[in-house]
Amino acid sequence: MKLTTFNLFKTFLKVGGLTIGGGYAMIPVIEKELVEKKQWVQNDAFYRMISIAQSIPGIIALNSAIYLGYQLKGVKGAFFSALGVIMPAFFMILIIATLYIQQSLWPPYLDDFFEGIRLSVVALITISGYKLYLNTSNPYKLIIGVFVFGVIILTTLHPFILILGVGMISFIASNRGKTV
Repeated sequence: MKLTTFNLFKTFLKVGGLTIGGGYAMIPVIEKELVEKKQWVQNDAFYRMISIAQSIPGIIALNSAIYLGYQLKGVKGAFFSALGVIMPAFFMILIIATLYIQQSLWPPYLDDFFEGIRLSVVALITISGYKLYLNTSNPYKLIIGVFVFGVIILTTLHPFILILGVGMISFIASNRGKTV
């Protein structure tokens, strides 16, 4: 498929409409569409872009869409990628909120349905984390991952502090001995 702004919009509309769980659950779907199917982005470039999108405050799915859209088609690409990824969620939430507010329209089996969806979202996020792990070239990635996981589980330290700290340590360690 040719890379046009409209095709970029359609791709992110599909990603936004078919990915339940948002954010990190969308990463494998975005990768499948942009890297594997359409081959608009190389695998290593995709994960660099995802790393950048993760480091920016905000919704990871939206950040990814904006960043990837901008890299592929400039400002128009960023706008239409963002619009594509937002539209399905906006309309789904509007419909669900309307049904939920009017309790008589909310069938009890939908609670069970959404409980099942939560389990599939856990699997998608796990896959996303595993792929991000595999596409990291840091030789200490296992040690860092286990350390951060342990600190998050065992303490009340805010994840932002860990992310910032590990990012700073990695930056310093990778630039040691380099001259500017």
